[in-house]
Amino acid sequence: MSTIEKPRLKVLFFTNLFPTPTDATRGIFHLQLVRELAKICDVTVVCPLPWFPRWSFLKRFARWYAFAEIPSQYEIRGIQVYSPKYAMLPKVSGALQGLLVYLGSFGLIRKLHHRSKFDLINALWLYPDAVAAARMAKRLGIPMVPAALGCDVNRMFHEADKRDRILDMLNHAPRVISVSDGLRESMAAAGIPKARISTIANGVNSDLFFNRDKQEERARLGLPADRKIIVYVGRLSEEKGLTTLVSAAAQLHDRGIDFFLCIVGDGPQMAELRENAATLGVASNIRFVGHQDHDAIAGWLGACDVFCLPSLREGCPNVVIEALASGRPVVASRVGGIPDMVVDSTGILIPPQEPAALATALESALQRDWNERAIAESVSGNTWRAAAETYAGIYRDAVESRTVTTPGAV
Repeated sequence: MSTIEKPRLKVLFFTNLFPTPTDATRGIFHLQLVRELAKICDVTVVCPLPWFPRWSFLKRFARWYAFAEIPSQYEIRGIQVYSPKYAMLPKVSGALQGLLVYLGSFGLIRKLHHRSKFDLINALWLYPDAVAAARMAKRLGIPMVPAALGCDVNRMFHEADKRDRILDMLNHAPRVISVSDGLRESMAAAGIPKARISTIANGVNSDLFFNRDKQEERARLGLPADRKIIVYVGRLSEEKGLTTLVSAAAQLHDRGIDFFLCIVGDGPQMAELRENAATLGVASNIRFVGHQDHDAIAGWLGACDVFCLPSLREGCPNVVIEALASGRPVVASRVGGIPDMVVDSTGILIPPQEPAALATALESALQRDWNERAIAESVSGNTWRAAAETYAGIYRDAVESRTVTTPGAV
């Protein structure tokens, strides 16, 4: 008996977290997901971003001026991206951001829908993205599937000016995606039916992240061949717990542990962390590497003995999966989706913001004989292809249910 092949779904992928010409690593995991989704769905990517005037005298506001240099349409690694701009005043318009994103994006979305006839919207990041997308979906008469990524639940659920809008949107969504079981439980505890929430862990690019030769990577990066090396990769900001890591490094130094810590990334805490390292007497043990392209991260992970992520809060941090795929043990905070990924045979989990506990865990990890091959195999099933197929299954469920979202209180 022959079967009728179902037509490819036409998906609007709506998120502010996507690589741009000025920041190729921004939301790099979404680019990887989209590249796999595009093999099984027709995907249109829209990345709404704040408007900022392109006046040269404002270049001193580097973080915000970068938005001025992002065109309304661009291509990155073969993916066409539309980037509508919306009005926003930093620290002022947060409570209105869902409405502002809607107003800045809907004209474009309506034109794209007229041309492509989307089957649904997948909005990644609950606020403002999914809250704005819920109203768009209602106007277009199609379903909207939101995805929770981390701080949109861990932090925004506790912000009164956003919580009600997020919950209203989630309660009317036909299906909800979460990147970790912890986020799923938090949403269920807030009253969202657990049966409608699916956990889909992020994937990893196994062609890039694999168990590399440690000494070869160290020689290439100019790192010492005979020292224990700890690597952190990520943004240098408060929620990543890096002051705790520097304090733990000082305790390792006081214990006589011979180690070298590489902090890979950039962010607002760079100067503070450098000062802390000097004050605590461990500046010679720490190398601040700065920003690195995503492809280069694989080498730093391959060169280390232990990867460390001492975050205060997380969703499903892709760098943990990448470290495990590289065969490196992980020492990290027991927050967000990290406990879903790290077990006793692949790393050590500790409470956040406890330098002594972190120092002890790092010392233990550096002295332990890890099975790097088994560590890499622990995430061998975490492929972007598998994640994309699960996303597509949820899309089809949402479309076939013919449930349409309501605007929500944006």
